[in-house]
Amino acid sequence: MLTKSTATANVPLPFVTLVLVGFPAAYLLNSISPWARRFSLEHDVTAFFAFLAALLALHWLSAGVSIWVLHRSGLRLAHIGLVTSLRTGVSLVLILLAVGGGLVALRAALGPAEPLWRGPAAGLHLVTTAQQGAWIVASLSAGFCEELVYRGFGITLLRARGFRAWLAVALPTISWVLVHGVGGALMFVPHFIVGLLFAGLFLWRRSLAPVMFVHALVDLSLLGT
Repeated sequence: MLTKSTATANVPLPFVTLVLVGFPAAYLLNSISPWARRFSLEHDVTAFFAFLAALLALHWLSAGVSIWVLHRSGLRLAHIGLVTSLRTGVSLVLILLAVGGGLVALRAALGPAEPLWRGPAAGLHLVTTAQQGAWIVASLSAGFCEELVYRGFGITLLRARGFRAWLAVALPTISWVLVHGVGGALMFVPHFIVGLLFAGLFLWRRSLAPVMFVHALVDLSLLGT
């Protein structure tokens, strides 16, 4: 983790604000785009890949900018909690791919209309193998990018700059809720609670790897609904 003096000296607050405010605003705008509305509101599966491409672009752009901000300040990902070895990281990814593939196989065996369990599907109506495979990629991307930006980057740097602990957790969690677009804003309380749980796991383990893994598992579980 960053020390207070290191973060204050090396990471300008405007750059942190750009990430924690600018990108959630971009996600909100994307959630009212024609492709997002067609997929989420009209259940038009032909818009799925356009919807997903925009989402993935925002995920990786936000992660890339966060990494750039750290790099320009002479810092590494280890400073914000990404300290997992390559072997452990690859093992976690393989486990997630196996879980996702298993869910897809079970859904195929039961039939596309039969859920594995009842639960909120977050607007998903994925019936083809291509769509389900793409969602596996999206789940892994969300687990990595969102946790790196809104837990590792956001919480660590705000705490290091002297923000009170509760505020350093609450502000990036609000940003993370808004990453889920209009749907996240309308369902603010449950999203915020989940975000706090992710933040608690990050602070408890002092590592991003466990919370990235759990986050990706939660998103993968939507394949079963």
